[in-house]
Amino acid sequence: VDETVYCGGIEAALNQNLLCRLNIEYIVDLSGHEDDPALVNTRPRSEYPCLCPKRTAHSRMTMSIKIKDD
Repeated sequence: VDETVYCGGIEAALNQNLLCRLNIEYIVDLSGHEDDPALVNTRPRSEYPCLCPKRTAHSRMTMSIKIKDD
């Protein structure tokens, strides 16, 4: 969207290497996938420790927002 806001799908949000490479630390989840029983446990709603080879410890946070369809 601009220099500080990116827009992507669930696949991009799950790609830890891409998120780290782009220095993305915060994710706002608007997918509404908690309504889909098949996807409920695919992503916990908490801090994501990064497993990349950077020397400094870092993680990313996710906030889930449900938007009504009406």
